[in-house]
This record gives sequence, structure tokens and C-alpha cells, in this order.
Amino acid sequence: MALNLEGNIRLSLINTVQAVRHCKSALAIFNNLLPTDPIKEAYYQDAINNLTLAYDSIMALPIDIQLPPNPIFPTDPIHPGDPVLPTDPIQIIRLSNIRAQLSLDMTNDAIKYNDQAILLSSDNDTLGGYLVLIRAELGLARDSLIAALDIVTL
Repeated sequence: MALNLEGNIRLSLINTVQAVRHCKSALAIFNNLLPTDPIKEAYYQDAINNLTLAYDSIMALPIDIQLPPNPIFPTDPIHPGDPVLPTDPIQIIRLSNIRAQLSLDMTNDAIKYNDQAILLSSDNDTLGGYLVLIRAELGLARDSLIAALDIVTL
């Protein structure tokens, strides 16, 4: 059972790292839009902050959890296609929303694996408490990403 617990926490960590990367990409793409929407930008930043807190909390767990030697990272660039960002604001928003959706998907996966780890850690109250806090941080990140995706710009 300990291997399942460690595996779920490791998968949560990997998904959290990928969610941070996608969210930072979404923010970078969105920042190429002038003028930007400060509310949407704040949601992206809030999601990044909460995902980073979740990552730091996972790394601080009282068990030896490390990223695998070759973590699976998305190989595509910050934006698909041509390395030059499009100048059409609607296309820039669409690209940022695609990245935000990828981040949301990864965050949901991290929550799923974290929830499974919480169930497996029922014998260890200390670890379960840490995982509940990580679950809250991931939930806040998810809420920020949903709010950013719900904003209609232009």
C-alpha cells in the first residue's frame, strides 16, 4: 500500500509541475495582447501561485518524494505552430485559453491523484493532514483557472 501512496503523490507532483508550466505559458501568451485584461491576468497569476504552493507542499512531505529522473514534460513550445505569436487578439486569447485549459486538466488530474493518496493515507494522520492542505491549494488553483476561462475578453 505504501508504494501506491508514493505513486499517487508522485503523479500528483508531476501533474502539478505540468500545470504550472501550462499556466505560465498561458500568461506569457496572454501578456502579448495589448491591452491586457488585468482581471484575467490576476487569475492566471493566482493559479500559478497556488500551484507553486501545492508543489512546494508536496516536496515538503515527510516522505521521500522526488521527481522521476525523466519527468514527462510537454514537448510542444509555449505556443503551437509558428514561433512568432499571432497579432490577432482573438487568436492570442484562444491560444492562452488552450494553455489554461491544459493547466486545468493537469490540475484536475493532480487533485484526483491527491485524493487517492488521502484515501490511502488513512492510517497516517500526519501525512493525511498535509495532503488535505495540498488538496486545498490545488482546489484554489483550479478555481482561479475556471474563473480565468469564464472571462470573455473582447
